[in-house]
Amino acid sequence: MNKPFGYLLCIFIVSSFCSCQKKLKPQEYVQWILDKNNGLILERVDNEFATTLRYCPSDYMALVSANGKPDFAKEFELRKSDFTGSYNFILKLANKEASDLLTYKLKNKDEEFHRIKYFSEEIQHDLYMITDQDTLSCSLCHFERTYNTSPFITLNLNFEKPVKTQQPLKIVWLDNIFSQKLVQFEVDEIFKKDLPIVKL
Repeated sequence: MNKPFGYLLCIFIVSSFCSCQKKLKPQEYVQWILDKNNGLILERVDNEFATTLRYCPSDYMALVSANGKPDFAKEFELRKSDFTGSYNFILKLANKEASDLLTYKLKNKDEEFHRIKYFSEEIQHDLYMITDQDTLSCSLCHFERTYNTSPFITLNLNFEKPVKTQQPLKIVWLDNIFSQKLVQFEVDEIFKKDLPIVKL
């Protein structure tokens, strides 16, 4: 095969792949991401505790960040470029017996403050992404404070993508607050999916 022909063939293959990706309007795209049947939401149940992990592609993160901005299309593209260099997830903790996990079965008032401190500052050090080549630390973890208005604990997780391409395999959390167990999510199938993209 001569070089010019091989080069043109590569361009054709790449362009064909891109054109085959499903394109959805913003509202449709968000609904697709939030639909459990599409496989981006994983759940682990241990007795009364349920832990949910949702993968948030760069298009989804950009939509959320750009929502309500004056120049939505321009803002979307800017935010998307910011998120393409990382893996983003939402980790949600729940207990069917508790209306507020921060006060669930407290031994004393100091324990509530300890939980708030843990989820605000310390949990990041107990979260990891295991790839086919390395173990990545959580680079950013944001705890959504709801001040007793929600039964969930919600955390936004960010793992920086390494320079060398790696295949994500697992997200691991060492639960040092409730179960004292290792909570693992197998995420490799998520990154094999042909995800839709946003059509503005």
